[in-house]
Amino acid sequence: MWWKATAKAVGPFIIVNPIITALQTSVRLRARPQGELIFMSKRLEGVVKAYDMGYRVVDGEVISPFSGEKRKLSIRGGSDNYLRYRFTIGSSRKDHHSVNVHQLVAYQKYGDLLLDDNIVVRHLDGNSLNNLEDNIAIGSRTDNEMDKPKDIRVRAARNAASKNRKHSNAMVETIRMKHKEGASYSQLMKEFNISSKGSLSHIIHNNYVTEKYDA
Repeated sequence: MWWKATAKAVGPFIIVNPIITALQTSVRLRARPQGELIFMSKRLEGVVKAYDMGYRVVDGEVISPFSGEKRKLSIRGGSDNYLRYRFTIGSSRKDHHSVNVHQLVAYQKYGDLLLDDNIVVRHLDGNSLNNLEDNIAIGSRTDNEMDKPKDIRVRAARNAASKNRKHSNAMVETIRMKHKEGASYSQLMKEFNISSKGSLSHIIHNNYVTEKYDA
């Protein structure tokens, strides 16, 4: 979802007014050409910053804007058991960002559409390490889940179910209520210490009774 705020944009990233301060998160805003401000997670902030610095993905390889050479990539597994190529930018802790290559490809291809809170990046062939442009698309979380091989979907569902049991029924209901009232995934993940969008999506959209009960 798009979140709007009234503030003067200074550069591509800004922190503004008590609306943002009250969130107590590392979320940033990006000013769109129409003057609309978009909340971004730190991860997406890194993607946009890398793009603005001149990093580009060509045939699945990340090209440095400074040397013109390929950047060394690392492979990391997320909490959803999904492997991803990443690279880092920034030298200080404050400016350091770990950038997912598939998200940078998507931002090159679709621009600020990637920043919509309901949008995720898809690997059309189900291979999360294939970051060729024609294999990258954006869509819903359901689209993305169906792109994954069946064994990965099963493991992710089991992992999400295990995480769900860490939350009480009352907390689950609070999460769902705040989501209906307009809270973004980034805000809910920060507030309730949920590590992945997949786990949060399962909490919000699936009917179940947790094994943790309120005292």
